[in-house]
Amino acid sequence: MLCGKKRSMILALIMLICLALPFCFAGTLQAESGFSQETLAVMLVIDVSGSMRYTDPQMLRETTGRIFIDLLSSEDYLGVITFDHDAEVVVPMQRLESTANKERIKNILSPKLQPRGNTDFLKALETAYAQFQEAEIAGARPAVVLLTDGEPDPDPARRQAEPAFMASYMESLWKKVSEFALEGYPIYTVGFGEEIDPEVISRLSIDTKGDYYLLQEPGELLVSFFELLGNLKNRRNLLETTYDLNAGAPQSFEFNVDEHTRQVNIVAVNLSGGSCGLSLVPPQGEGEAVEGVTVNNSDNYSLAVISGQPGKHQGSWKAVLSGNGEVRVLGSTDLSLKAWLEEPQPSSQHPANEPVHFKVKLTGGEYLVDMPLGVEIQVIKPGGKEETIIPLAENGGYYTGTYEGADREGTYELLLRLLLDGKTVSTVASRLYVRVLPSLVTDFWTDEGYRLGEEIVVTGSMSIGGKRLAEGSNFKVDRFSLHLDYDSGAGVSLQLFDDGRQEHGDIRQGDGIWSNRLTLNDLGPAAASLLAVGEYRGTEFFLEKNLGMVDVHPPGTIYLGLSGGRRWTSPGKDLTFSLKITNDSLFQETLLWEQRHEIGSFGLSKISLEPGASKTVPLDFSAYGGLETGLYSFPVVFTSENSLTAIEPSVLEFGLEILTPGEAFLRNSYRYILLALQSVSIIAISGIIFYALGLLLYRLLVYPRKKVDGILLYSRNSKPGEKLPQKIKIGKTRKNTVIISLNPENKNADYYLEGSKYNYDIIIKKVWENNCRPYIQGWQALLHRSYPLRLILECTAPGIIEFEGEILTRKELFHSDEFTSGEFFFQYINPYGKWYRDKKTDGTDVLEGRI
Repeated sequence: MLCGKKRSMILALIMLICLALPFCFAGTLQAESGFSQETLAVMLVIDVSGSMRYTDPQMLRETTGRIFIDLLSSEDYLGVITFDHDAEVVVPMQRLESTANKERIKNILSPKLQPRGNTDFLKALETAYAQFQEAEIAGARPAVVLLTDGEPDPDPARRQAEPAFMASYMESLWKKVSEFALEGYPIYTVGFGEEIDPEVISRLSIDTKGDYYLLQEPGELLVSFFELLGNLKNRRNLLETTYDLNAGAPQSFEFNVDEHTRQVNIVAVNLSGGSCGLSLVPPQGEGEAVEGVTVNNSDNYSLAVISGQPGKHQGSWKAVLSGNGEVRVLGSTDLSLKAWLEEPQPSSQHPANEPVHFKVKLTGGEYLVDMPLGVEIQVIKPGGKEETIIPLAENGGYYTGTYEGADREGTYELLLRLLLDGKTVSTVASRLYVRVLPSLVTDFWTDEGYRLGEEIVVTGSMSIGGKRLAEGSNFKVDRFSLHLDYDSGAGVSLQLFDDGRQEHGDIRQGDGIWSNRLTLNDLGPAAASLLAVGEYRGTEFFLEKNLGMVDVHPPGTIYLGLSGGRRWTSPGKDLTFSLKITNDSLFQETLLWEQRHEIGSFGLSKISLEPGASKTVPLDFSAYGGLETGLYSFPVVFTSENSLTAIEPSVLEFGLEILTPGEAFLRNSYRYILLALQSVSIIAISGIIFYALGLLLYRLLVYPRKKVDGILLYSRNSKPGEKLPQKIKIGKTRKNTVIISLNPENKNADYYLEGSKYNYDIIIKKVWENNCRPYIQGWQALLHRSYPLRLILECTAPGIIEFEGEILTRKELFHSDEFTSGEFFFQYINPYGKWYRDKKTDGTDVLEGRI
């Protein structure tokens, strides 16, 4: 039987060769959210091993840890673990709740950060895992933040003395990491220092769906921790800059708090370890303290937090920095979660007996994704007696629904509710004024978007009961216009006309269709709305219809290229050109080209491509009959069905060689012959490799086993179970047959045993019951756990073998077999005995001339 470890190594080698073999001939093969709860349960795990003494001499890990704690919200949970060759729970997982508790935790942590000992990642993660398993974190999102300056090194002495120690340790570490992944505990690693192992750091995070930060120096810890916490809390970056206070004079900067801001966080740190001061001036100027504003100035850093209801601290704020040296300033904002009624707009007019289409947008950042949110609108008819709840469904990033009951004139009260897990978390009240008014209709579609520079004709009309209205004594329009409000701040107001003038794109005057030409000259998304002001049957109206968001994109480009392939044929025959097309556009594009040319014609003259598509298209080309042999080239001009789309290059030069039919046949046959030769070569080389590897395996696995090996212990007077004092190293002969003779005259014997009154030979030989060729035997030895290789013990006449009460002249010999022959007691020891089954077969020869 083959050694398991050796077998695995060889098998892996063979598999590697077999996997690589096809690529030697075929070339190189060229080769994708979970619940976002803002409340966190963070286990802060800090490396305090001895190397921290020189990788972080300024104790920036302490400053960063204190700031990290300050920046967590009061509803968050925090636990702190320090580790070297052991791990200590400095602060068990608990809810922060208050500033006083944060200070208590920071005071507990500071004396625990002195460098000492080695680095045991496994012990640290085991401790963190146990904390998560035991803690009650009330649905908060768990996260491990691991700060380290090196690689796992739990016991340098064992690592040096025991080569397998670290392999076993790392195996246990990755097993524990997999448990973190299964439980949904992501690990966020922050590593710095020259001894950091990026592969270990990155794998800790990637395997658990966390993130990692590799730093050049500890001075970057602050920025990394600030960024990390900002990502965990989905905070919006406000500022990141450095101020030079070496001149001693204070410096200031301004920032704005808008109506959607729930909290502002600002941190200032003196990078040189000196003092740092920070003060805030609210929008109303200096004076009494402002509720909800906290400023803490520590030795080398300052922290300011502005928190409260959205809009409470709205306005332009000023921050003043004091101290000496370079001061790094970081800021972020927490946004509120709100729902906005975009359609119909609040306090707008709506035609009676027309359905009311609701469209609601939620703001609050990426943490909205996958939260159990719901939106509904309560509609109260005029009079306050009829109430209807309209549940809205998520649709393309918005929540939409329709109300069919606007059949009565008057004021409709609307109450928009934002639901989280079925409970109302916010409400927005508004009104809708329903009148007997015309409804607005337009052909300005927003779904597909438009190209920059594109000119379109926008039309609009107004109707009552599905009948289009034209101006007259009962209907007058003062203004009919389309409005685009871009996110960039740009705005477009396009007035529509029913005057029949061509420059306005209007076909006929007075037909109730208002039109105008619009050229889209601004990029980006824009909110589109239709506005109409006028009078209907003596009632003035101001109608506004929200059309939704429209995107104006760059026109895009189609990239062309000719791929390789056959570019020859004979007169009157066909061939195929391969055209590679990439549609680098957000629109469906149609590519056009001329079909007929001087020497032939294409089967197609256009093709359509989806947005972003890239493919190789076969262009069938028929050469005209009667062409003379030789080389031909002809340009093909490509255009787009949309004139704004660019084509690069717009002209491709097609080359074609015309051959006689005989030449074409020979060239075509040559291609198949070459392919056949390549196939034969691959098969031949594969066979040679198979043969060579088989011989190598035979030499490594079979040939050594065909030699007799092991030790034969013996004694004249010993009994079964006693230690035999003498031995014969029969493996040293390197033969497949070893002769141990009791006859002193036998010159062919390998060994002679003195003192026996008998005169015969004891023979030990290897028998290989396999007639296959050696290279086949090599593969068989690799692919089978055992193979037909037997060790035979026999003796010449008149000798006998006494084994387990039987008298034999021949038997198969196994590890630890004890037998008697010629007044000697023998025991066979096989050096590979631990890999052999403890199974003994019966003697294979019946005693001839049994005594």
